[in-house]
Amino acid sequence: MLGEGDYFGQPFILRPWQKDLLNRMFELEWYEPERRWKRKYTSALLGLPSGSGKTPFAAAIGMWFLAGGQHLSPLVAVAAASKDQAGLVFGNAKTMAEESRLLKRFTETGIDSITLRGQPGRLYRVAAAEGTNDGQLPSCLIFDELHEWSDTKNTFNILTKGTAKRRDPFHLMISTAGYDLDTICGRMYQQGRAIERGEEEPQEGFFFHWIEADENDDPNDPEVWKRVHPAAGDFMAISALRQKRRELGIAAFQRYFLNRWGGAPDSWLESGVWDACEVIASDAEFDPALPVFIGWDGSRKIDSTAVVAVQKSDAPVRNEKGEIVLEPESDQPVMVPRVKVLPRTWDRPRLSTGRFDEDWRVPQKDVQQHIRDLCDKFEVTRVGYDRAQIALYADELADEGYPLVEFPQSPSRMTEATGMLEALITDETLAHDGDRQLARHIANAVYEPMRTGGGRLIKGRAKNPMDGAIALAMAVALLLKEEAAEEEQGSAVYVFADDDDDEGEEW
Repeated sequence: MLGEGDYFGQPFILRPWQKDLLNRMFELEWYEPERRWKRKYTSALLGLPSGSGKTPFAAAIGMWFLAGGQHLSPLVAVAAASKDQAGLVFGNAKTMAEESRLLKRFTETGIDSITLRGQPGRLYRVAAAEGTNDGQLPSCLIFDELHEWSDTKNTFNILTKGTAKRRDPFHLMISTAGYDLDTICGRMYQQGRAIERGEEEPQEGFFFHWIEADENDDPNDPEVWKRVHPAAGDFMAISALRQKRRELGIAAFQRYFLNRWGGAPDSWLESGVWDACEVIASDAEFDPALPVFIGWDGSRKIDSTAVVAVQKSDAPVRNEKGEIVLEPESDQPVMVPRVKVLPRTWDRPRLSTGRFDEDWRVPQKDVQQHIRDLCDKFEVTRVGYDRAQIALYADELADEGYPLVEFPQSPSRMTEATGMLEALITDETLAHDGDRQLARHIANAVYEPMRTGGGRLIKGRAKNPMDGAIALAMAVALLLKEEAAEEEQGSAVYVFADDDDDEGEEW
């Protein structure tokens, strides 16, 4: 029986797509060492849009593992990032146990658990925020809305470790798309997609099923909704989706109801804006004869570091098929000025627990050498850096004759730089080659409005690296300030407004 909602108490009847999903997820294979059939998959990540019945689906699977005779002394943990979220799946399972004539003969329900009558067996809920839950030996784990699980909590690893001592355990991870790919769910999603594309070998025992809209799908088209959302036109009415589209911004609607990963809730860019600036690698190549500007967002010890170079040079215009557009009655390509990006980041790695490696240190010599290599290869005009962070390493490069200039990351400077960068991205003047690490840094950046107008980029609550976004903003500001100064004064002297000096500071 279904739980809370308009369908409360009605029979839980699988749709054809759900039956197909279950048949594939619980496929059996012959296990010769024990001369028996066993499940092919021990873990599954299911990505389904909001409103597609994830909660009762997960609850029904949990009840099957509890009462279906799969294990001796079954222990089913329903886990979520918060107690309230864990309560959603548990509440549906509890309703099934209490309202089903068959199940209520074999189960007893409590506030936080469902047990089997007269024999060992329990389904219970777990919240990551409430502790480590160590010492449990679950036979089945159900993780609800995995995209909300923080890497700073160790509950996920402790729970999954506990299943190693059980025979034929199963982990069901079910979620809508999140906004941060550098998370437990995001990394699993990327691995699943890489396996689908043939870029990685299939991981033994891992089942991946993710429904999402294509990049070029129109998020306002009901036909796209019907194709992407498995419940559209069924228990999720098209009119309800239309209402959600009116209520939500495009990024939020795509994330929740078309299941596409997007920017953070308070991200500074709309979903898809950064991707629209991606060009093929050859169109993002630098011209060795033209000026290059570098932003260096460095760290003394353990934080991530980024060095991003930019150059304004012409690039060909391409049509939707990727073909170069030619001038009328000519074989010459149509060229437009673009601000091209060449990034490199050094990110602090995470341990298997999901926590940052506290023993890692920024490879400062590698960073310095990278800047030397850029300056030796291109016509680098300026390398901007914040002296408060990396004075010693910058001074060494300056003493060697490299063109370093201080770029203090004061609120007013970064507000101005952020505005310049945002304008280049939104009008698609910026051109990047799709570097994944830089894309993650851009997505991790959070926009902090300033009282004086505009805003700057800061780290979000998750403290994920976004140094590439800062370094890019610095480089863009250096380039555009230089360009403006040359146009107005015929020289390379320009001014950045300073927080403590209304007259500004000449470089």
